[in-house]
Amino acid sequence: MPGQSTTPNQQVPGQSPPPPQSSSPATNSTTTRGTFRSFDDDGDGRISRTEASGDDVLGRGFAQADSNGDGYIDNEEYARSRNSSRQ
Repeated sequence: MPGQSTTPNQQVPGQSPPPPQSSSPATNSTTTRGTFRSFDDDGDGRISRTEASGDDVLGRGFAQADSNGDGYIDNEEYARSRNSSRQ
């Protein structure tokens, strides 16, 4: 709005909040986030084993991608697994 200033992370009324910031360059990739969201069927910000089973590669590599062993792949784990599979 004219005359009002906001800080970079301040939410403006009527607008969606900004996406979380990450220090990992891979998680800032629009492609990685978009692909991650395509697996995250329930939108909870993580991929369950059931959600991963819809993709042969992700389903087979689930245990390795789930580096903290919590039973889910979060966006950073997903980005790391994608980057390691490209090497």
